[in-house]
Amino acid sequence: MEHDGYSEVEGERERIVEKVMEDDAWIAIESEIAIAQEVVGKYLGVDIKVIKDESGKNKPSFFNLVTRRDGSQYRVNLAQDLINIQTNCITTNFGLDENGNPIFTKEQIRSMDLLLGYISDERPYMEENLDKLRAQVAEIESFPDKMNYLLSHISLSPNEHLVGYNGIRAHHTSIIEKVIGNSSDWEFVDCYSYDRHANKVYKPIIMVRDGEQEHYYIYSEDQRSYIEDKAAIEEELRNGLIVPNMYVNYKGLYNIAAEISKGHSSIYGYDPSDNYH
Repeated sequence: MEHDGYSEVEGERERIVEKVMEDDAWIAIESEIAIAQEVVGKYLGVDIKVIKDESGKNKPSFFNLVTRRDGSQYRVNLAQDLINIQTNCITTNFGLDENGNPIFTKEQIRSMDLLLGYISDERPYMEENLDKLRAQVAEIESFPDKMNYLLSHISLSPNEHLVGYNGIRAHHTSIIEKVIGNSSDWEFVDCYSYDRHANKVYKPIIMVRDGEQEHYYIYSEDQRSYIEDKAAIEEELRNGLIVPNMYVNYKGLYNIAAEISKGHSSIYGYDPSDNYH
């Protein structure tokens, strides 16, 4: 099999990388993914190329254009589908025409995903699980109880760590809103600790309001769900977890931190930039 396209792709890669260094990181990621998909596609004999789309108002985007044997074409944007793929959701950017409309039916996409092993009877699309959760949550009356049940059934997929905290946060927010709807009675607490390289490592914690009371759910790797576990939060605080604006926005966490900080010169979880005095 010939690989004439490889050197051509490499030259384009160097040019694109040089350009995107002047732009934001996402453009670099999107272009690199498109180039990688072109290299793999050409190796497998697919008529595929990278397209740079500059029709947007702000910055360019990159996708792949596939030409079929009958001459018809469709677009693939793997970068835009990463969050779907890594969270086991239905892809939305594969097989689009020039107007952004899908050329494959859902049944065709499903058949391809079954063939690839992306889904199975034991591991269906996330959306199918959401339908079941939505029906179960609908039978629960109070909002705090709905959230308690839902959070105990949200787990990270095997690849979800790859999208980072922001990806996890966005995906779990989407699940909650799709099942329960929009509500101001819950929010992510963007707390973090530092690793040995002084990089921030975020910990998924969700706060649920119940009138004047606050419930805090921390993601448990062992149980693969969110749990309301004061002891686990205390351990995280003792191990260096920092909660920005804790005193102002999260009185419940502040009270936990103050309780375990008795006898210490400073409060666990306290961000030095916060002025709570």
